Amino acid sequence: MTRLRPPVLVFLAGLLSLSMAPAPAGGFPEGSPEIRLQDADGRLVPLHELLGPSRTLVVIWHPDSRPAREALIHLRQRRDDLPKDWTILAVTPAPAAGAHPFIETQGIDIPDFYDPGAALASRWGVGYVYPSLALLDAEGRILGTAQGGGAGFDATLARLVEIGSAPRRRSSGTRWILALGIALAAVLGVLLAR
Repeated sequence: MTRLRPPVLVFLAGLLSLSMAPAPAGGFPEGSPEIRLQDADGRLVPLHELLGPSRTLVVIWHPDSRPAREALIHLRQRRDDLPKDWTILAVTPAPAAGAHPFIETQGIDIPDFYDPGAALASRWGVGYVYPSLALLDAEGRILGTAQGGGAGFDATLARLVEIGSAPRRRSSGTRWILALGIALAAVLGVLLAR
């Protein structure tokens, strides 16, 4: 049996600790300005106040985008297929005066908001592809994103439901502690092997 040399063990422990590094945080980075969305009555509401107790599905859309309009209508039809404890928000960078009438005339029972300056889409990096979807946890962390409507919209919703229904992963703090413990164990192994 080949015995690994101490530097190799330390290198392998370092690789293992890197693979456990936390994923980049989504949602609201520490110290960042709060995003405020305008409701149909013109009030600015902080996004964190709109988050549901479990998951929040944010649909970023534009009234001039046919795929986005179709996605909202489809979402209205598929609402019962989504988890009951999810909150759904429709957010558009178009002024509420142009977007809200579409929501009302189509009977879409989803709260709709205007995003002045497209701050939300910019912050999350979803660009101007409509619709864009972001699934958030109760703390506002992004669990998953998707873009585009059309024929693949059902598959997109199914994937986001799967992501939202998955058990919660360990927190990044727990992963760092675990990685540190493994690295320390490797160093101890090297020291004891001498």
